[in-house]
Amino acid sequence: MEKTKEECNIIGTIVSNFDEVKGVNKPQLSAKMQPIKWVANGEGNLIETPTNKDDSDWYDYENQKWANAKTEDGSYWVWIPRYAYKIIEGFHSNTTGNIKIKFLKDTTNTDKEGNKVETEGYEFGIKDTSMHYFQHPAFKFGEDDLEGFWIAKFEPSGVENDINIFPNAESLTWMTVSEQFTAALNMKTNGKYTSHTFRPVVIVGNFSSSIPVE
Repeated sequence: MEKTKEECNIIGTIVSNFDEVKGVNKPQLSAKMQPIKWVANGEGNLIETPTNKDDSDWYDYENQKWANAKTEDGSYWVWIPRYAYKIIEGFHSNTTGNIKIKFLKDTTNTDKEGNKVETEGYEFGIKDTSMHYFQHPAFKFGEDDLEGFWIAKFEPSGVENDINIFPNAESLTWMTVSEQFTAALNMKTNGKYTSHTFRPVVIVGNFSSSIPVE
């Protein structure tokens, strides 16, 4: 029987969650998450389709195809693997910028070629993100280093103590930033999300991202 990552760690075996082929840390699914992808039908429409973690077509970050999943309540999530970034155009300006990305292995500051990126010592004009790749701070949660996290695919909806991530739903923009943080933190104890591997990150309000890959 194949051992889980936690079981292997207990007996002292070093197990990597880094996908050497895809070049990113593999999405960490909880028992209540279903991998999904969109497949074109004969009419050219994209149809939401359940898949599994071993599907080679589930994600491809080199081509900006993110790993998507749903929890049992129907909420949609996108996996953000650990990365470092460098701003090569538009640094500290009001013009459209250009950011380059390096995905990192496991919880290290090392990319797939073995190069280390910066994690501290930022100083504007001397050692900053226009000159060096820096590990993004989102992958440090308290004292924990994260291999990645699940982020809301859509603006959160529902009520304060029962958040949903549905498309075309009224978002919770009436909440203060403090209330939003508390509501997101409370998801850790919500039965429909609870898992030792699932750490939801909820963005309330307008959110968009495009991650180019080096």
